[in-house]
Amino acid sequence: FKSDIIFHTLKNRMHEEKDIVRKLTGIMQFDITKDDTKSVWTIDFTKPLGDNVYRGTSQEKPVCILSMDDEDFAKMMVNKFNPQKAFMMGKMKVKGQILSIYKLFTVWVEAAFKKKRAPEVPFIEEILFKNDLIAGLKSEIMVFRLIQRLVKYPQLCEEVGGFYYFDITKDGKVVSKWKLDFTANKICGVFTRLPIESHLVSDPLIIIEDEDFALISLNQLNIEKAMASKRIKCDHKLVPKLVKIFQSPLIQSKL
Repeated sequence: FKSDIIFHTLKNRMHEEKDIVRKLTGIMQFDITKDDTKSVWTIDFTKPLGDNVYRGTSQEKPVCILSMDDEDFAKMMVNKFNPQKAFMMGKMKVKGQILSIYKLFTVWVEAAFKKKRAPEVPFIEEILFKNDLIAGLKSEIMVFRLIQRLVKYPQLCEEVGGFYYFDITKDGKVVSKWKLDFTANKICGVFTRLPIESHLVSDPLIIIEDEDFALISLNQLNIEKAMASKRIKCDHKLVPKLVKIFQSPLIQSKL
């Protein structure tokens, strides 16, 4: 679900932009559908930061329940689909206080787009709507978490520099490939998904299991130890740069 990325982004951004949370109240439930599958998320402004955005329902009654298609919801939250238009077209259905949804959207858009206090959003949007997410891979979410980390450290574009290629494996088979480019701009390294069949010979290549990619992104797996145990396969010269890329501070969360 693309909306999963949106909620993870909201969670981390709210943790840093506390004034966003101060303007909002109550419990909001989001029933997001994709084909015949439903994903339920809750934003609970009665809970402390870090615990207020979570998958599933609240034990308390929400002030509103939004029902929406995954693609439409993701577009709405990156300011590509007006919520009032979505409601009038029947693409957004709300039970309860619809004004709470409008207020959430208004506060988020003001912070993320008008005041540009969520610089990661354009980079996330670029990936989110250009490719389908691969189901069952933890690394998919972690790429977006990494983007949120990297925008905080624009100096890495100079300190780390160059290109990095990641072959993500699962059960020994390559299931996803990414390119991380620190030459594209001076703000943030840019992730691009590569075709599975692409073959790289001379470029810096990092081969890592999906689970381990998630663990190092969460600072739950030491990169040097992972190299020593061959859980990460790459040139040893890349290790100091990988430490800078992956092990900058960021709000912790469970896999």
